[in-house]
Amino acid sequence: MALASYGNADCKKYEYDGYTYYYIIQAKRSLVEKINNIFNPRTMKYEKANWPFYISQMKLIIEDFKPDIIQVFGSEQRYGLIASYTDIPVVIHQQGILSAYQHAFFAPGISLFSYCTQDFNLAHIWSRYQIYQEWYRETAREREILKHCKYFIGRTEWDKACTSALSNNFEYYYGSEVLRDVFYEPSKRVLPEKLTIVTTSSAAIYKGLDVILKTAKILKEQYNIDYIWKVYGNVNVNAKFLEKQTGINHKDVNVVFCGVASADQLKNSFVNCTLYFHPSYIDNSPNSICEAQICGCPIVACHVGGIGSLVRHNIDGYLVPANDPFMGAYRIRQLYNDKNLNMNMGANAESMAKNRHNKKTITNGLLEIYIDILKKKCVN
Repeated sequence: MALASYGNADCKKYEYDGYTYYYIIQAKRSLVEKINNIFNPRTMKYEKANWPFYISQMKLIIEDFKPDIIQVFGSEQRYGLIASYTDIPVVIHQQGILSAYQHAFFAPGISLFSYCTQDFNLAHIWSRYQIYQEWYRETAREREILKHCKYFIGRTEWDKACTSALSNNFEYYYGSEVLRDVFYEPSKRVLPEKLTIVTTSSAAIYKGLDVILKTAKILKEQYNIDYIWKVYGNVNVNAKFLEKQTGINHKDVNVVFCGVASADQLKNSFVNCTLYFHPSYIDNSPNSICEAQICGCPIVACHVGGIGSLVRHNIDGYLVPANDPFMGAYRIRQLYNDKNLNMNMGANAESMAKNRHNKKTITNGLLEIYIDILKKKCVN
């Protein structure tokens, strides 16, 4: 088996422990391209001009390793372009889908101007503007990739729906994903006396930190519950901006930013919390939900993207409308007040997650997908 990814120009190939690793060198942007991206950031002219450079490198890797099948993880990067330039079957393992995420890039009430001018640092303003515009180029490239690839592996009704709309001729396979090893180790969940909510997130606006702040405020001011809300990840990067947008300071509503955590730290939080809350405006199948479920946590999550394929409403958690802090707070209070309901939903979540993320089942299923694709190649 071989793995290819963007890497160091000083090392294009090496072997370790029976595996072969290839590095694809990133194209250097010319001054003309940099200037063009500044004044006409959505153009695809220079992005497409770089495609032959990447495709030539991928072709050399294929010629050297001679794979039977090529699996590409995600459609966000350039790897999937190779599908149009090889007879070897290419299957894309869907992750997030930029073409759909783009519609939820900003939370309600946030504009491109307010997003870019979070502070008065000109370098930061320009960087945020470029990040936003880069999405247009990446989305356009993704559409080209999805249009010309035939085989896809996904996990949710949402990624299947997106793929069917964006691919000219697609065949879709279900394939779950293996979680980190620590989450398969036996553990016993302990329901705390104090309402303890856990969320893992990132600094992206669409990850819903504003929803956390608004929901927490209702818990405190309307329901008068004593609680702590632990948020893991680097979400504190944009905390001040969203606090200003919502008028809510995280400290005033018992929200604690815990920073980036290890798998062990997250597991410990999951087995000692009341519930896991997922506030995103868009997501496919976040591992954070899956890891919380396998630890026996009931979930309260915004019903967006592929979340409905992970969380069964009224069985192992609750699905609430996006940007609805009132319903979110109501469901949190339900799970806090009814301990039997909480533990039963958590047990349902754990049982389902253990089945969904069974390593042997996933491995066998992936091999069956490969075999089926190769059979179809022979027929064609």
